[in-house]
Amino acid sequence: MKKTLALTLAAAMTLSLAACGSSASSASSAATSTESTSTDTSAVTSTAAESGTVENKDKPLVWFNRQPSNSTTGELDTEALNFNGNTYYVGFDANQGAELQGKMIADYIKAHADTIDRNGDGGVSLLRYIMAQPNFGFILGNHEDMLLKSRLVIEERTEAGKALGIEYFESLSEYSCWMLNGGGVTLEHLRDLSEEDPGAVKEVFDYLNNSPHIAALTVNGRDFLLVHAGFEGFDEEKKLSDYAPSDLLWARPTMETEYFDDIITVFGHTPTLYLSDEHRGKVIKTRTWIDIDVGCSQGFPPALLRLDDLEVFYGE
Repeated sequence: MKKTLALTLAAAMTLSLAACGSSASSASSAATSTESTSTDTSAVTSTAAESGTVENKDKPLVWFNRQPSNSTTGELDTEALNFNGNTYYVGFDANQGAELQGKMIADYIKAHADTIDRNGDGGVSLLRYIMAQPNFGFILGNHEDMLLKSRLVIEERTEAGKALGIEYFESLSEYSCWMLNGGGVTLEHLRDLSEEDPGAVKEVFDYLNNSPHIAALTVNGRDFLLVHAGFEGFDEEKKLSDYAPSDLLWARPTMETEYFDDIITVFGHTPTLYLSDEHRGKVIKTRTWIDIDVGCSQGFPPALLRLDDLEVFYGE
């Protein structure tokens, strides 16, 4: 059941960003090197001068922005750092880099909340921003799923002359559901986007079609499952592949719900104020799951969950 998935999430759901690795040190941006003696260096130089070549084992090694460490425990790989007498690491301390990046994202959200709010353009610009980031991961949600299933209708409404078959009418049902759940604003801006850049809407659909419903990763020895809504009809013996997409997109857990004993499930979808009055606008952490939907659509500030230590950061 345990899996490790290399994700840069920042999901709009969870964030655990790091400078390409993990670290147990607390140094800032720096260049560090293993200790070497002048004797060792001169010996290498002398050998190279005599033969005219330098063997790979004697060549200087620079770890640039990739701190050699164990991705699970964060323990430094001392063997790699001491490859030879001319081994260097240049870059951020990984943990400190993650903290800095998380703070930058939180500050950006606070400063631009009015422009990135999904009610402005249905989330189109934010989604396209996420698409452009090489270190962001995206977990498919129920609204994106409804958008995908409404594709035939959207194309018919944005491009005249589409042939209508049974798939169209099935799509029409999903389209109606999407409209009832606030899809009108998104559709309007997708239509505008198709006029400005005909290929951009296809890129959005392709990106969403390739986005997973669930992701597994390990951070500092903890195993996590990231999913939009939780698990409907949860059974610990059930394979993840046996859950239907709707089970992952429309689940409504309660405070009594329990998931895997050895894996923390992180989800949103259900605002925490619907689960507990004392957690209105706050992340809920239980023994087996964490709900990070703090109710931004109800006016509460956004929240970021750092998986490294499960610390939560709230906007204003």
